[in-house]
Amino acid sequence: MSLIKEKVKQKVKPIVRRGLIFRAGAYPDKGITVTPAELRAAVSDFKGPLRLNLEHYPSVLDGQLGTLDSVTVSDDGRELFGTVTEPGWLTTVLGNTARRVSLEWDVAKKQITGIALVIAGRVPDAVLFAAFSDVQQGKTVAPLVDPEAVDWEQVDLALSEAGLPKRTS
Repeated sequence: MSLIKEKVKQKVKPIVRRGLIFRAGAYPDKGITVTPAELRAAVSDFKGPLRLNLEHYPSVLDGQLGTLDSVTVSDDGRELFGTVTEPGWLTTVLGNTARRVSLEWDVAKKQITGIALVIAGRVPDAVLFAAFSDVQQGKTVAPLVDPEAVDWEQVDLALSEAGLPKRTS
């Protein structure tokens, strides 16, 4: 490993985030209904860690955005919470803002197959917060980063310093 990559890794430690990632219910537009019992079963069948992707599409960032490491279900079985580890460079680029997420399912087996960082997910309050954040369940979610306000030169620099592929415009 190059000296630069090693220094970047030392400076930008991984960040653990946790939050609501799914809610039991009917999602006819997605062709799936998940009951509390099925949500509990999905937790039992979880085969993580699963890689995060961006907006449910393949991209140059596949495998570079972090992992969904574990899932737990609320006592009533209606809400699913996840723990995600994201690379420190992502926090450097996006700041310590809430991350909206969208879960991916094998519809036939009702198993969790992935998770994506999204601008607007099907479950509007499916959001990850930094583990050290004082945000508690039920509080208002901070607005997402406006893509027009992102310093894309800073994104390119952070990707380059982390030894990751450059983004495509």
